[in-house]
Amino acid sequence: MRDKARFVHELTGYTMKDCLAVLQAAEAFDMQAFRNNEAVKYGKLFTIEPYQIKQRNRYDINTGKVAVSRQHYALRVRLHKLGEEVLDEIEDE
Repeated sequence: MRDKARFVHELTGYTMKDCLAVLQAAEAFDMQAFRNNEAVKYGKLFTIEPYQIKQRNRYDINTGKVAVSRQHYALRVRLHKLGEEVLDEIEDE
């Protein structure tokens, strides 16, 4: 987070302390949104959204038995057009 704060400080001239406070507040906002099962949009790059993975039967290679995996949530990233363009630039290099 300090790297982001330093970048914003150099770009805008705001103090590091102010930049860190804003970034920490943004992180708290993101955590609250995920707790409420809501997607969080990051500008024009991408959106991160929680999704539910249902309970299912999985073969456990360690025990040789079929075990039931628990239902849980994971995060999915959905790219926007600008994010796709940035990834295309990386591929070109």
